[in-house]
Amino acid sequence: MPFISDNHQSNILNEIRDGGKIDESYVGKLAGNKYGKCIAGDIKLCSCCLEEDKKYFGSAYIHLEHQFAFVHDCNKHSVKLFTHCYTCGDKLGYSALEGTCRQGHALIAINSEHSNLNREIQKDLETLYKNHEQLSVDFLRQRLFEHLNARGYLSLNGKTQRKLLVQDFLNYYSLNDLSSLGLSSVYINQKSTFEKIIWGDSLVINLPLVLLLIRFLSGNFENFITLSYPYSMKVPFGIGPWQCENENCPDFKEFVIDKCVRFEDKYKKLLGKFCCDTCNTEYVKEWSWTKGERRKKVWSEFKAPDKTKINSKKDYYRSKLIAVIQEYPGLKRYDICLKCTSAYGWLKKYDNAWLENQLPPSKSNDRFDWKEVDDLLSKRVKEIAEQLISSNPKTRVGPYSIMSELNKAERGRIKTYSHHLPQTMKMLQEVAETKEQYQIGHLPALVWQLKTHYDYQVVTIDAILSYRRSYRGITEETKRMLAIRLLEIQSL
Repeated sequence: MPFISDNHQSNILNEIRDGGKIDESYVGKLAGNKYGKCIAGDIKLCSCCLEEDKKYFGSAYIHLEHQFAFVHDCNKHSVKLFTHCYTCGDKLGYSALEGTCRQGHALIAINSEHSNLNREIQKDLETLYKNHEQLSVDFLRQRLFEHLNARGYLSLNGKTQRKLLVQDFLNYYSLNDLSSLGLSSVYINQKSTFEKIIWGDSLVINLPLVLLLIRFLSGNFENFITLSYPYSMKVPFGIGPWQCENENCPDFKEFVIDKCVRFEDKYKKLLGKFCCDTCNTEYVKEWSWTKGERRKKVWSEFKAPDKTKINSKKDYYRSKLIAVIQEYPGLKRYDICLKCTSAYGWLKKYDNAWLENQLPPSKSNDRFDWKEVDDLLSKRVKEIAEQLISSNPKTRVGPYSIMSELNKAERGRIKTYSHHLPQTMKMLQEVAETKEQYQIGHLPALVWQLKTHYDYQVVTIDAILSYRRSYRGITEETKRMLAIRLLEIQSL
């Protein structure tokens, strides 16, 4: 199980040894899912292998390498694998080990009609069998990063060039190749498909897709595990020390800063904060993976350190704002902000109560009848929530789901003026779908999935709990309501 982490392997082995429970079903997930089956649902047999087994061992046996869902012929004899009798259509199972079906018909060898790709995939599986003890999920992931980087599918910031990878992958394999392994171009184009392989740690391993990706990157599985392409990446802002950027500092342009604090802003941009111990000046640089670093802003613009009497950032920004207000009396809030943008922004975030006492009164309260706005917006929230819930979406309809359907102005009012909209805020909480309501409403979709993709004739509560992790740990009352709803759905 080299594609599975040590933690998952331990859980699987414990379940095989001790037996599993509904809320910890691990073994069943190894069979794959509707997007890429790993294990065949029926026993696959090769008539030539059965004859050889009897000749050399006295009894036939089921061959492990034939039981993959995406393997359709015997790599040794180049004949089709079969699950049913070609004469009568009877399902074979273990009865065929005697050389005939249950109706007594002899098993016939039929030459394979599949492409060379299927045979090449089987060779990769043989390499995997021979080396599985030396392989681990960490080793395979490291090799995957190396081959992706060598082919140009990893950017400098470590992110995958997904669109380019998908495009080249689909150009490399034909639709017939994909369909023969139970895959489709629609599934491969989904955003999460390759991301799960590269970054995920899932029990549901899409083995045919993993093997195709390996062949696409390196030619075959043996090249993949033996060829190494070491790669390195730049350290944002370097490893130091760094220069002081304060022109009034005695150590200006000297490499006296020995610490860089790297962080992301709200726009997911990578920033680095530097502080000079000599002048106590902080400044920020922005990092671009294509252009390198650039100066963004100085957080505390101190003058000469021997003349300044400012002891803190708060005192400095307060004094700067008061100086602007005294120098330009009668300015509106917006104009004050333009005169001292950095001070205004910092005080707005960290010292808002003091700032509000210094600024002229806001006119926003006079522009609207907030009671009327609140009443209309609460009705709009209720209407959108009802529409979303009736559409039976894949995810629960929460406050943020409802807000995302509002227009920009409506969202802005809720985010900025929530204290003026008590009725709307209350409505947001009331109409948002609870977890139990979502579970009951989403039940028909789960029943359809189990019957359509997994051939369930009757869906039980236990099947639902095993299929969907989000349904585990529910209360007895919720389980009772789900059981009632389940009976109603299946009686239609």
